[in-house]
Amino acid sequence: MKYNSKVAVIEAYQEAIILLGKIPTVLELRKHGFQHLEYCICRQFGKLSELKKEMGLNSPKKDYNYWTLDQTVASLRAFIDAHRDALANTPISKLLPATGHSYLYDAAQKFKGIRYLNETYQLGLDLPLVAYWVEETLVQEIRRIHDQGYAINMTTLQRYARKGFMSALKKAGPLSYFMEKAGIPVKPVREWTADSILLTYRELCEQEGKSPTYVRLLALGYSDLLKALSNIYGSFQAFRKTFGYSNGKKPANYWTIDVPE
Repeated sequence: MKYNSKVAVIEAYQEAIILLGKIPTVLELRKHGFQHLEYCICRQFGKLSELKKEMGLNSPKKDYNYWTLDQTVASLRAFIDAHRDALANTPISKLLPATGHSYLYDAAQKFKGIRYLNETYQLGLDLPLVAYWVEETLVQEIRRIHDQGYAINMTTLQRYARKGFMSALKKAGPLSYFMEKAGIPVKPVREWTADSILLTYRELCEQEGKSPTYVRLLALGYSDLLKALSNIYGSFQAFRKTFGYSNGKKPANYWTIDVPE
């Protein structure tokens, strides 16, 4: 998508804020796949700080001790009253940073959090009774990342999933279960032994024409083999050394001499 105007860039950055649940820095934009938006920000505004200034997101920082319980409750009540319509569609935890009030969220955390203050002081905020990350939303998030072209594993989920997903997934069950629910093929679990590891590695040497490296094994989908041989031999390098595999070469005893009759 092209952001050919300042208005388009502002709208895109606001969407990124809501998606990530905070005001992202340049590094966070890159980490979560917003490199093109970062480029357009520089093109339209020169740098991120100028965009934030334009959006009124450079709120002055106040000392931690500045916020008393009464000040925090009063400020939250005023914010909720002023943003009632927006709160109907956007969680307050995302709307606060999106509107430049992330400091108010931090202040609420000082007094047991927004949920506690809302219930205790009747702020009138309609908070969901259940956590956002349930089975349905976990499956949706996995499918979203898969549809973007990423292989589903713990590494890519750690990098591209939204806040709170990983901790919820660890509590909910194995990744394979949610992958099946999302319609994503799951490789069968292979039980590796010392013999099967060596046999498979020799077969891969035949296929590749040389002994595959650590990176090549990952690309071929043998991350489980790497983990297994590390458990048995200590490391991939130790395995290669044990059986004479070095620098992509076959072991010395691999070669035989065929004498023609």
